[in-house]
Amino acid sequence: MEAPGFQTLQKQNVVLAVDQQTTLDFSLKPAGMSTQIQVEAAAPLLDTDSASLGTDVTNEYVKQIPLLDRNFFGLMFLSAGVTEVTGAGTADNYPTGTNFVSNGQRNATAEVRIDGALVSASEQGEGATSNVYYEPSVEIVQEFKVQNNSYSAEFGSNGGTVANMVLKSGTNNFHGSGWWFGQRGWLDANEFFTKQAGQPRPGHTRDQYGISLGGPIIKNQTFFFVDIERINAKAPQPITATVPTALERLGDFSQTNILDQDGNVVPNLIFNPYQLSGGVRADFSTPNVIDQQFIDPIGQKIINLYPLANVPGDPGTGTNNFAAW
Repeated sequence: MEAPGFQTLQKQNVVLAVDQQTTLDFSLKPAGMSTQIQVEAAAPLLDTDSASLGTDVTNEYVKQIPLLDRNFFGLMFLSAGVTEVTGAGTADNYPTGTNFVSNGQRNATAEVRIDGALVSASEQGEGATSNVYYEPSVEIVQEFKVQNNSYSAEFGSNGGTVANMVLKSGTNNFHGSGWWFGQRGWLDANEFFTKQAGQPRPGHTRDQYGISLGGPIIKNQTFFFVDIERINAKAPQPITATVPTALERLGDFSQTNILDQDGNVVPNLIFNPYQLSGGVRADFSTPNVIDQQFIDPIGQKIINLYPLANVPGDPGTGTNNFAAW
């Protein structure tokens, strides 16, 4: 800043965080006096223009903190007062991007903005939770701020928290990045029940890759910044189930057991539905073995469509006798 007859005055390295307003006071002095003050490092100044409370997360955190599946909304938990939903964990984003609790508010009710534009809206038919319609790649987020109290009147479509993001932009110089993150099954630990069944860990592959690029269209006037990211994943899910045993497929339930209300192993009794006298059910000719004339051939073909048991199953009951992925 300058004026005729007065000293030139400059204020450099003024940094504004997301959704921050600040005031810069200039006092012009007559020419002839020379004073130079150089500050190499300084603590952040108190923001006297706003009473909002929140946490700024800069690009250094965004780039360096490990994120499960590189899910950006996992960074919300860096803010004080933000915690996960019971039983959901930090990677559960239903409905996309808002499934966290902030200072006692209901989960999934945050307002999410990108470069000032609202990208969240109430879920149709429910009205109490918010869907997020665009979730940016971690690579293109410059910084963000989680505001959870005393924010200005421009914010209001939420249950108590605003997540305000600023994306990277183009400059007079070309700049960009490329990334690839991969996972392979041979680096994973075996799933508990698969290991218990003596089976090898299932194959698993995940590739997440992309590029970003920014630069000038017209120097000092118009800029661009673009990015693209893809995820290719193949993740077989281990299955533990109970299937009919070889005897049960023939109608023989003499070896089929269950647990009673006290946790004791007892036979799983079956009865002849065609013999009922005085409300008392009768046994088959051989107890717990269905007579052959009562076995429907179509039903037997259907039951044989189930895969054969391939593991011993639970002791006593024999349940969970099939494992696969």
